[in-house]
Amino acid sequence: GAREGDGPRDVHIILLDNGRTKVLSDPIGRAALRCIRCSACLNICPVYEKVGGHAYGSVYPGPIGAILNPQIRGLESVVDRSLPFASTLCGACNEVCPVKIPISNIL
Repeated sequence: GAREGDGPRDVHIILLDNGRTKVLSDPIGRAALRCIRCSACLNICPVYEKVGGHAYGSVYPGPIGAILNPQIRGLESVVDRSLPFASTLCGACNEVCPVKIPISNIL
């Protein structure tokens, strides 16, 4: 069992913004931060079906990644500049998103 003196002596909290404050300041882009990473938009996206997740080069693949990656990382890389165009704008992602992010409208 636990005894006196067991457990952590120090607690360290690390807050990582990772560009999200900048995204929050954008009234259109901030909706993308509601993403709960359920992958519903990935599963329905015809572009994602053809190219797969590695084409996005980030932890945010698929339609939501096409919005978040350029906002968080900037448009310096060729991949990030082209991501907003990686969509058919069919709107299927809007229909399946459980938190109702208007992904195709934002793109």
